[in-house]
Amino acid sequence: MRNRFAKVLLLAGLIMVGAGAAHAAGFNIYEAGARATALGCAFTATADDGSALFYNPAGLSFLTGTKASLNIMPVGPRFSFTEATDMASDPASYDAANNWYLVPGAYYTHNDGGKLSYGFGVYAPFGLGVEWLEPETWIGRQVSYDVSIQTVYFTPAASFLLRPDLAFSFGLDVAHQTLELNKYSLNSVTGDNAIDTKIEGTGNWNVTPTLGVMYRSTERFSFGMMYHHKKTIAYEDQDATLTPEPGSTFGETVVGTLGGSDQKISADFKIPYIMSFGAAYRFCERMALEVDYVRFGWEHFDELYMDFDNDALDQAITFNYENTWQAVSYTHLRAHE
Repeated sequence: MRNRFAKVLLLAGLIMVGAGAAHAAGFNIYEAGARATALGCAFTATADDGSALFYNPAGLSFLTGTKASLNIMPVGPRFSFTEATDMASDPASYDAANNWYLVPGAYYTHNDGGKLSYGFGVYAPFGLGVEWLEPETWIGRQVSYDVSIQTVYFTPAASFLLRPDLAFSFGLDVAHQTLELNKYSLNSVTGDNAIDTKIEGTGNWNVTPTLGVMYRSTERFSFGMMYHHKKTIAYEDQDATLTPEPGSTFGETVVGTLGGSDQKISADFKIPYIMSFGAAYRFCERMALEVDYVRFGWEHFDELYMDFDNDALDQAITFNYENTWQAVSYTHLRAHE
């Protein structure tokens, strides 16, 4: 009976891996360059600087010379959570830490005027950081009180000018990901914090293709398409540490039953594809318009299977995510020539 109860408790605790991953549906970072961000990230048919390596690497064929650029985008989320309650009492509110995160974007491109151009980019299209203040009392601490997921793409790409108005590109998205999740498991009788669980790891390097097409029929009109393939990043024999809270006999008993604080876990973390189509039109030197359709293949994130060294703890968590899309556009009006 004790073994079964300990298993249930740990599985409930480690389900935060799925909960942390569930936030991934909202943490795509589509801002990969300063100019593109200023234009609302509608950049697939423009792609006229180094961030083309993300938005549409076929744009490399229409750049000139050798260029390097560096973007550092600060992200400072601010949010809080208010607990639902009855009208007889005031709702409890919880605040997240006011942390700042730096999202990198570094690019190198070369085009000597021939049919082949190439470049290399470093950017972070997926990331998550949520740390709750006063984690010991945060209402969601059984899911997580501090989670961090960092995914960086290293993308070499080449673009081929098939015709003066048409280019095709091919590249590789080489991904590196790290993950850390922290949460509490509670004493089922008293409701006190019993076990502080920490999972941290580094995924295996992952390589998938990226494609792009750029068509510029005239100096005024352009059409673009880009595609970043879906990924499955493998975590093998990563660390899960279960630390009983000081003075918690319940926590010490459970951890002892499980064979100690140090556990090993393997899992596959799935990342969706990104696909975009865009059309841009330049009315004159001072005014331009672009509209993009962007699709994210979140159906790929269908399941998180957690494989422990202790086979009794293995578990598959199923998600019901659907593919999503967004329309982005910009109108650019230059005040002066």
